Amino acid sequence: MTAGAGTPTYMSPEQSSSRKYSQKADMYSVGVVLLSMLSGFRTPAERLDAIAIIQSMGPVVAPQDICLPEKACFNPRAAALTRQLLAYDPALRPSAEEALAEAESIAGEA
Repeated sequence: MTAGAGTPTYMSPEQSSSRKYSQKADMYSVGVVLLSMLSGFRTPAERLDAIAIIQSMGPVVAPQDICLPEKACFNPRAAALTRQLLAYDPALRPSAEEALAEAESIAGEA
């Protein structure tokens, strides 16, 4: 664990609150990138606002209840994966292998 490392926008809740973290912190960052890709934010401010809303929800929100921008929900499975990756609780985030398998499955539908 490296204290104070990382870009705040991409930091998992456990990193930003200086708690112990694991590889699941990286999966949160993948969720932020996926959210950005799916949403097609036109400005950095749009992206920061959407991520700030998600980060403000905290531990009381289950992954399936995370509010994503409407544009990010055109594919329900991709939106569900994004929500899982952005879960406050790292135990609820998929592993890299699980996320990759789901992403490949979603891409195979296209």
